[in-house]
Amino acid sequence: MAGNRLVSQSAPAAKKRPSAKRGKAKRGGVEEIRSQPIADWVNSKAFSIVHRTNLVYNTCWEDPRLDHQALNLGPDDTVVVITSAGCNALDYAIEGPRHVHAVDMNPRQNALLQLKLAGIRELEYDDFFQLFGRGRLRRFELAYKEKLRRHLAPWSQKYWDRHGNFFDSKQSFYFRGSSGSVARFCNYYIDKVAKVRDDVDALLEAKSLEEQKRLYDRSLRDAFWTGFMRKFVGSGTTLSMLGVPRQQRQQVELHFGRGISEFIEDCSETVFTKLPIHDNYFWRVYLKGEYTESCCPRYLTHFVLLDHMDWLSTYRYEALVSEWQAIVDRAAPKSRVLFRSGGMKVGFVDPIEVTVQGQKRKVGDMMTYHPELADRLHALDRVHTYGSFYIADLATS
Repeated sequence: MAGNRLVSQSAPAAKKRPSAKRGKAKRGGVEEIRSQPIADWVNSKAFSIVHRTNLVYNTCWEDPRLDHQALNLGPDDTVVVITSAGCNALDYAIEGPRHVHAVDMNPRQNALLQLKLAGIRELEYDDFFQLFGRGRLRRFELAYKEKLRRHLAPWSQKYWDRHGNFFDSKQSFYFRGSSGSVARFCNYYIDKVAKVRDDVDALLEAKSLEEQKRLYDRSLRDAFWTGFMRKFVGSGTTLSMLGVPRQQRQQVELHFGRGISEFIEDCSETVFTKLPIHDNYFWRVYLKGEYTESCCPRYLTHFVLLDHMDWLSTYRYEALVSEWQAIVDRAAPKSRVLFRSGGMKVGFVDPIEVTVQGQKRKVGDMMTYHPELADRLHALDRVHTYGSFYIADLATS
């Protein structure tokens, strides 16, 4: 099927525009917050600050293997994907579609993709793998100035001029940025508090699901998932650093019931006991700080919309409507859309109203979903931290 491929890495989550709004008024120089609970406001502010000032994603946590089966990309296809860390945009490009357009509200994420593209153009494979496979490169500053910088846009040049130390040190790039900082703390906990590093390493090298389950049940689950760690992974600050807004957390809690930390614990147990770990580079990189040549994203071996709609649906509904209007305006007559959500069920996409050829239409009326394919692929997701996965054909004619 030729046409556009609109890849959303995560999905919408509410049935209609929420009635609770945030209002601001100033009394005597004091900003007053109305309607929205203070906790939600604080979490929203924290998330906004993290995204305005940090590189959040240093690796993609959406499994492109599923996307390829859902999209079946060909030479006549055009793909639009949220940049994140750029891994999946490069993965789609390997399939040879006509165009891959990577967009992101955080310019630091695009700066990272540009640096990867510059490395592909200029570096020998061994140096490229050291940079983005091991997360560090000796004399990075020299390689950056002599080979990489000229390929970057001005904003990206300024960013990497200031942050070249992300690669030129003993600390892996994958322990940098806000999500990398969380991974670094978890590794400290594994090494110094739980003291289960040998068991984690053994799990990552396990040859069978039976061995994975035995190691996890015997040595890791109770040692790692203490009351402290559950509170840590479930805190608003930690989730903001991981790029999970309050709205997405609420979607999980609405449908899962036992809370976000228990949801994450259940997801990790599924990953380590029910899915083969040998090629799960998503979890390996955060448990080791680096990939191996046999367990890494495909772009490292050859040399979609994300969950943003969850939070747009709550606090930026008008932006979500504008996004779908732009998708409808630019989509081929029959396009395929993928999106993921933190919630187990998404109800806020279908009611969105857009204008098509002068007529108001609901997005749901133009979408043909493929729930059986989506459920089958979702069960195989190596990341396994999203509540639901959607595949739909969008007909705009």
